Amino acid sequence: MSQAGLITSSNGVFVGSPVTFQAYLTSPQSCAGGSTGVTVIFDTTTSNVGSGYDTSTGVFTAPTTGFYGFTTTVFFNNLTTPVGNTEAILGYTGSVQSLRLFQQGSASYVGISLILTGSWTMPMTAGDTVKIQPFADGAGNYQLLGDPESSSAFNTTSTFSGWRIA
Repeated sequence: MSQAGLITSSNGVFVGSPVTFQAYLTSPQSCAGGSTGVTVIFDTTTSNVGSGYDTSTGVFTAPTTGFYGFTTTVFFNNLTTPVGNTEAILGYTGSVQSLRLFQQGSASYVGISLILTGSWTMPMTAGDTVKIQPFADGAGNYQLLGDPESSSAFNTTSTFSGWRIA
């Protein structure tokens, strides 16, 4: 049975192929202030069901068409100039349109750290991609922290995860 694009069995249970990933940074990633072209490369996964996330590029490619959810936490550190605008951007390249969705924060002191979290949901066609791109105003370099806070992969400072909802 199919209702509004959802694939379900006769008893209404979702039966599509599962897709989910959880990735995190294992070491700091340096970025240039004012730059928007950097992709955060979350280099380690704790799960990658459906093999959609690439730890060498930081890009998730939808293996199947469906509705997806994403969440990220990005730890900005050593912001070297007063920052009026800091963003964790979800860059989406789709077959129909491309989007830049963002979660924004601000810091006004030199050397400050800032943690941004964001959550997004969207329909995707197989082959569409998403990635996290940081942005911080200012001319100085900054870092995205990625050291695990403990030996557990679930206690890290910067993470990116996604899953197919339907």
